[in-house]
Amino acid sequence: MDAAVWFKRIKCLVLVCIFASIGNFISTSKAGNPVTPLEAVPGLVLLLLCTLVGCIIYELINKVSPKNLPAIAYISFIAILITIPGVSPIADRKDRTSSALHSDPCICRNLHRKRCGYI
Repeated sequence: MDAAVWFKRIKCLVLVCIFASIGNFISTSKAGNPVTPLEAVPGLVLLLLCTLVGCIIYELINKVSPKNLPAIAYISFIAILITIPGVSPIADRKDRTSSALHSDPCICRNLHRKRCGYI
């Protein structure tokens, strides 16, 4: 792959991250616990890096072997590896969203009920 193709890929992924952060802000605002686009940057950077590393692995294996898995398989494998507790320090980190949901298991259910109009 030449540099122009990788530049287009990275530009497209950055645009997807921007739109995802805006969508995440709208979605979490409606749920009552807004996450600003600035707060979402670390997670989006991790997603971007997983995607880039998965694409690089795909390209490298594609040069060696004519039969190859789709790029999403490598991207998913990288994302799964970094979220296994004990393997990655990222997986052991608790942020405000996960700690709030895990401290009270009814929060998620109640948010859903409220959003659907049951409460």
